[in-house]
Amino acid sequence: MTRENIIRANDELRTTFKGGRIQICHGPYGIDDRTLGRMLCALAKYNKFTPDSLHDQGCFIFGGFAYAWRIETIKAERILTVWIEADVLNGAG
Repeated sequence: MTRENIIRANDELRTTFKGGRIQICHGPYGIDDRTLGRMLCALAKYNKFTPDSLHDQGCFIFGGFAYAWRIETIKAERILTVWIEADVLNGAG
């Protein structure tokens, strides 16, 4: 795959959730499904990439939590993993 094709595939997975699998690591936080759905909408709009980025990772704040995400290819399957880095409202991390 060319760099442009990788970026296109990563953007498609991140914005439409097609072309791979999405997994969310909840950690110790009891986040309800509605908030998770809204967080995924925020992730789909993410666009803070550096010029040399493959659009395969990032961090953002939503609903008082700092989220991180990464796209990897494992056994020919693209996997977008999202996890909570910290509870920024309550200072836990």
